[in-house]
Amino acid sequence: MSYLLVLFFVTIWQKTRSFRELFLFAGCRFYPSCSDYFIQSVKKHGLTSGSIFSLQRICKCHPFCEGGIDEVHP
Repeated sequence: MSYLLVLFFVTIWQKTRSFRELFLFAGCRFYPSCSDYFIQSVKKHGLTSGSIFSLQRICKCHPFCEGGIDEVHP
């Protein structure tokens, strides 16, 4: 149940993201975006491990990181 609830809120976040990107900032420096990465990671590894991988990904998001393609760990 908590898994579905988390995915629901991330989906809502994604739906509003395009509006925010249009007016506030250019977007994510990684592909897939952090929210897409989170969804893929949780689906592949479960809520706990997927969340940890996603937090590690978010910590890489800073001006000194190039970004680029960063797929979910196998």
